[in-house]
Amino acid sequence: MNLLECVPPYQHAVPALNAARVWMLLELANLDELLQAEGRTPSCAGRQEPAAMRRQASQVLLALRACYDASRGGYWRSLQEDGSAVPVRTVIDFHTVGSLLGAPSASSMFAGGGSVTEQMRGEMASFVERELRTADWMRALSLSDDGANVSSFRPDHGTLGSYDAWPAQTMDALLTMAKPAAALSLLRAIANGQAVSEGPFGQAHTLFTKHLNGGRGQLCNTTAIPSSECFARKSGIWMMQGYNAASAAFANTVLRSLLGFQPPLPFGAEANSSAGAAMYPDVARGFSATLAQLSYRGSSEWRMVSDVEGVRLEKLH
Repeated sequence: MNLLECVPPYQHAVPALNAARVWMLLELANLDELLQAEGRTPSCAGRQEPAAMRRQASQVLLALRACYDASRGGYWRSLQEDGSAVPVRTVIDFHTVGSLLGAPSASSMFAGGGSVTEQMRGEMASFVERELRTADWMRALSLSDDGANVSSFRPDHGTLGSYDAWPAQTMDALLTMAKPAAALSLLRAIANGQAVSEGPFGQAHTLFTKHLNGGRGQLCNTTAIPSSECFARKSGIWMMQGYNAASAAFANTVLRSLLGFQPPLPFGAEANSSAGAAMYPDVARGFSATLAQLSYRGSSEWRMVSDVEGVRLEKLH
C-alpha cells in the first residue's frame, strides 16, 4: 500500500526519488573528499571519484528541474513511460525536494543547496499554504490534483488527511528553504489543534468538519468545504495504525530545524567546531527558547538557544 495506489501517475520518473539521488551523490562526493583530505580511503571498492559523482548529480538535477510544473504553481510532475509529464500535487515531492535541495546555497551542511531557485522556493511554499494546509493539519494531496476524489481515498497519502510525519517534514523543508515563519505557523496550528490531544501520533490523521457538539462531522474531501473548517482527528475507518513511529519526525524537526541542532560529521574542517553544529545560525526562528542538557561531543552540558539573533550552541561549563 503506497502513494501509487492513491495516485496512479506517481511512478516512473518521480521527482522526490530523483531529488534524493542528487542529494546522495553530492553528499557522497563531499564525504569522499573529506576522507581523502585526511589521507583516508573510502572503504567501498569501485566507487566513482567525487568529480564523476558531481557530474552525474548535475545531469539528474537538470532532468529534475524539467519536471517542475510549467504553470509555476509550486508542484512537480512525474515523467511517464510515453514521455508525458503528469502533475502530481503531493506533499512528498515538496518536502523531499525542499529538505534535500532547497537550501538557498550550497554548504558543507547542505551539499544540494542552491539547486532550487528563489522563485521556485517561494512558489513551493505558496503551494503548501494554498493547497495543502488546513486549520490544524494538512493534506498529503491537493484537492486540485487530477486524482483527487477519484482514487485518493487514503488519509495518509491522499486528500483526506496526511501521514503523520509529512507535516513535520514539511516544516523541515520550509526551514531549509529559509521560510521559518511558515514553518512556525504550521507547528503552532498543530500544537493548538485536536490532533495533539489524542495521544502519540499514529499512521495518519483524517480531516473532518466539526459537529456543533464538538465531535466529528463530515469528511473534508471537497472544495465546497473551506480548508479553514477542516480539523484533524484519528480515524480507524481505513485501518490506520493508532500509534506509529511517524511521531518521531516532530522531535527531529523541533531539534534539528527549529532549534538548529545539526552536528557535523566527526571529521573534516568543522569536526571540532561547536559553531558547525548550528543549522542556519543567523536566521531568527521567530521565537525564544532554550533546550538544555544536549548530548554532544561526549558531554550533556550543552544547550541550544533561539532568540531574535538566530540560534547558537553553548557549552554550560
